[in-house]
Amino acid sequence: MVWFRRRRGERKHAMRPFDVSALPELVQPSLASAVDEGLMLAEYSSRISLKNSIEIGVLTGDAAYAAEDYARMARVVLEALAEESAVAAEHVARQRKWAVYMEGKPQHVHDYHPVDGANLRRREELSLAMAERLRERRDDAEYVAGLVERARGDAWHEIARAIEESLDRSNLPRDANYERERDQRMRLLVTEDLARLRDSAPRASGK
Repeated sequence: MVWFRRRRGERKHAMRPFDVSALPELVQPSLASAVDEGLMLAEYSSRISLKNSIEIGVLTGDAAYAAEDYARMARVVLEALAEESAVAAEHVARQRKWAVYMEGKPQHVHDYHPVDGANLRRREELSLAMAERLRERRDDAEYVAGLVERARGDAWHEIARAIEESLDRSNLPRDANYERERDQRMRLLVTEDLARLRDSAPRASGK
């Protein structure tokens, strides 16, 4: 059974072959902008790690919150990220040296050849720059203190939000005074450790 029949006189239009040159030129970001983006991701990762440690420490520990303890932890986290970048740079350097001698067509995405030399060198430079900048931040007391304070603010806001959600799920009857007295009930639920966390440092200044 014929489902589609070409009309008499209708011409078949041949598809044009794909023209790679018609694609817009890919503009590679500068090394500086790539480093800035990498540092932004590293900051996010560091804050998450510190936030989790602060929450666990305050909720399960007996000692009061001490910023200097978490400053030491922050430096360890930053050094670990720097070392990771340094190791990555060494790995890419080895790949770049081997790529010079490779012949034929690549068999997979990591089968590098001489044509990949410039890209591999850029990746090596980026990893080395990241390691250097992360170690600069590790040794910058002001940056470390700010990182800890931002993580402390993240921890407090997350805990406070969890308490609010717990209150919202409560089966207690609500009356006209519910919203007005909500803050008072929250203060009664916040433990002594959480209060110490809240008062341990000035409020984050929007960072």
